[in-house]
Order: sequence, then C-alpha cells, then structure tokens
Amino acid sequence: MLGNGPVYAAVGNHDSFNQAQDAPHAIGGELAQQFSWNYDHLASLWEHEHWLPEAAVNLARTHYAGYMVKRSDGLRIISLNTNLWYRRLTEINRANYFNYINMTNPDTSGMLRFLTDELQDAEDSGDRVWIIGHVISGWDGTNPLRNPTNLFYQIVDRFSPHVIASKIQFDSAKHKLNTLQIFFGDSAYAFLLDEEAQTKALSSTHEDQMSIYYANNGTTMSVETAQTLAWTGPSITPGTNINSGFRLYEVDTATFEILDAHTWISDVNSYPALDAQVALGPTFSYEYNTRQTYGGTITEWGPNDPLNATWWHRVTEAMEADSGLVTVS
Repeated sequence: MLGNGPVYAAVGNHDSFNQAQDAPHAIGGELAQQFSWNYDHLASLWEHEHWLPEAAVNLARTHYAGYMVKRSDGLRIISLNTNLWYRRLTEINRANYFNYINMTNPDTSGMLRFLTDELQDAEDSGDRVWIIGHVISGWDGTNPLRNPTNLFYQIVDRFSPHVIASKIQFDSAKHKLNTLQIFFGDSAYAFLLDEEAQTKALSSTHEDQMSIYYANNGTTMSVETAQTLAWTGPSITPGTNINSGFRLYEVDTATFEILDAHTWISDVNSYPALDAQVALGPTFSYEYNTRQTYGGTITEWGPNDPLNATWWHRVTEAMEADSGLVTVS
C-alpha cells in the first residue's frame, strides 16, 4: 500500500519507559540524561530502516528524538517529542512527571526553541513546513500543559500564512498559502507516497479531529483570522467506543497544502469473530471523503482549492447556521 515513499516518525507516550516519561535537559546532571538511551535507540532504528538522513538522525539523538528533514522539493518535516508538554491521561495518571518541574518556564526542554529555530531557518530559505507530533496542542485542555500550549499557539501565529502569501501573490483567503501544516498522531507517522502525492498520518487522541489556529492567539475567530489547521486523524489503535482507523491526504505538490482527505475505519465490534483463526485480520472500510462530506455548502471553493483553515472556518459557520448539517451516525 505504501510503496517506496519516505516515512517520518514522531515519538509518542508509549515509545518510552516508563510510559510518557522524558526528562528535560534543563534539570541537569545524570537525571537529565536518563532517557538518552531511548533517543539513541529510536534514532538508530530510523537510521537502520533508512527513514532519516544522517543529519536528522544526529538531531534526534540530541533533541529528545525530535528532528528536521529538509527535502529536495522545498518541504521540511519537523518532528517534535510532545511528551514534553503532556499533562495527564486520567486523574490518577499524570503522564510525564518531569513536566511539573519548573513550570514557570513554558519550554524547560528547549523543544519549542528547537521548533522556532527550524521555522525561522525555513522562512529565511523560503521553504514550507509540516509539523508532526503525538500529543495535540490545545484541544479540550486535558492533554497538554497550558503554558507550552500557549507558546506553541503563538509560534504557529508567528509563522502562519501571511509570512509568504504575498510573496507568491495569492490575493484571496481561498488561496492564502499555508507556511505550516500540522499533523498530530498516535504512533505518529507521516508516509509520503511519491507517485500519488499523498500522505498518511495516524492519531494521538484516537479520535478523528481537527483544530483551527487563529491570529492573535485566537482572540478573534473569523474567516479573516483563520490561519493554520492541525489535522488529527483516527488511530489504528482503538479506544473505548472508538473504532480503529487511518486517514490518507491528497497533497498539492507545489504548495504542500492538503487538497482532500480520505478516512478508513475498522469496526472493533467485529474483532471477536477473528479470535478462532489466524489467517485473517481486521478489515478496513472507506468511511468518508472530507471535501464531499463537509464542503457541500462551501460553493466558492473549487475542486483544486485547499482544505485550509479558511475553508474549515466556513464549514463551522455553515454548521452554526444550520444544525441539520451536524449529524452523528
């Protein structure tokens, strides 16, 4: 299915032991290096599988398994270790305990400074960027810590579409070029399928979601201030009342904008029937096409216009105006 396209991974809360634990270098001494074995191990695996070039492997060893890959087509992939802003899973499970040390500093790990350095270099070079990670930033507030989330939002605001939109002379919200695309995922990987210009990503919350980032930290949410979208696809790993799933994105190979997205699901209620045999595994069925499902009322959008933050804001406006557009099946 994936062919020979490159694979870009992001470390998640189940990729460390103990689960979700990553210590910031800022705490100093041996405690700061206690998980370096894991970063070395992951970097070695990615190098062995030829997923990453040497420069990215070296970054992963020293940046908590985070890295940047600069592709020859002008796209940069920045992978973040989002365990470093992970707050909790439940009331009795506080996820990464090390995140509670020196909480007045929103970036004790330096992970977000790494992100801004890479984004600034991309802006100076005229490159476009995809950010991939595991724990989403924002959402309903239960997953990420408040201060790193606020800082991440400001970073997205700083490096969002206006940076290069006027340079290539797109003059409408419909064609407002995104400097950034953000993908969050569980066992997060981005697979780029060269021939078909498509990408596949998996999800962190195990749910099918999206988040709109607005200018000025979201103080005004309107079609004019919608800047960047974070895609959170369904997860292969099912959860309580959540089916297994994955999503495939169609990508504009010139701008790296998302033109469409296709989602497949697997019904976990059918899994007990598989227990008595080993020849067959779960089956996935096509669930929906994003543009067709949500874009029926967005008549000013053509088939080759991107599903960007502006488009998604118009979708929410249409849903607010007509509650019949919001259904649960």
